[in-house]
This record gives sequence, structure tokens and C-alpha cells, in this order.
Amino acid sequence: MCDSRLLWRDGALRYFVSVLTGIDCLGHRSEELPSIVEKLAKDLIGEAAEHYVFNDESILWMGPLFESEYRKRYGGLGLERKWTKQDEAVVCRLRNPLLSDAEIAKLLPTTSKQLERFSHYKYLRRFLRAGASGKV
Repeated sequence: MCDSRLLWRDGALRYFVSVLTGIDCLGHRSEELPSIVEKLAKDLIGEAAEHYVFNDESILWMGPLFESEYRKRYGGLGLERKWTKQDEAVVCRLRNPLLSDAEIAKLLPTTSKQLERFSHYKYLRRFLRAGASGKV
């Protein structure tokens, strides 16, 4: 079970990646984690993952993608945390790196102004590779 309030962002990310990959990421050193996360992201979102930088900082903002997959596979077993619009925005951004914020807002549905209030979404956008849109 995963109580993300106790594990916080890094611990929750490691838990979800561990369950989804079968690799004990709670025991891996930090420098090994980005490559494990990148492989899982490529498995889940395909070519969209090529548009992101994977490092110690960027992977922390990708947690909702893995939590979403965990919820899909296991029905949210053991999760106390409520799924939020911000989580949905992060997953939508990860799956659609070439869309502008206005286009993402239409998919959710929400407004571009609301997206700007989502800190996880804004931080994740910083890790788009050159050539990907992520335009405001």
C-alpha cells in the first residue's frame, strides 16, 4: 500500500515505479532511478516520452503518470489520496507534449489560467526538450 502523504513525492514515485516494473526502486540509488523511470515512461506513453528530459528533478513531477497506471491496473488499491485536476493535467501534458497549454486546457476541460496555477504542471513543462511545444 502507498500512503503518499507519508512517502511524499520521491517515495511515492519510487513505490509506483517499483510496482509497475517489478524492480525494487526503493532500494536503488538515485542516479539509477531516472533511467528506470524513462524506460517505464516510454512503455506507457511511447514516443511522447522522447520529448522530455529524464533526470533526478524532472522525474519527481511525472508521478501522476505512474499513479494513473497503478490506479488503472490495481483499482487504486491502498491509495488514500484523491485524484485531482492537477494530476489529470500532468498526465495530459506527458501524453501530449506537442500541444499548447490552450489545447491541453480544452482536453481536460479547464482554462489556461487554471493550468498556470498547477505547480506540478508548470514544473513538468520546464523539462520539455527543444522542439516540443508546451507553449503557453
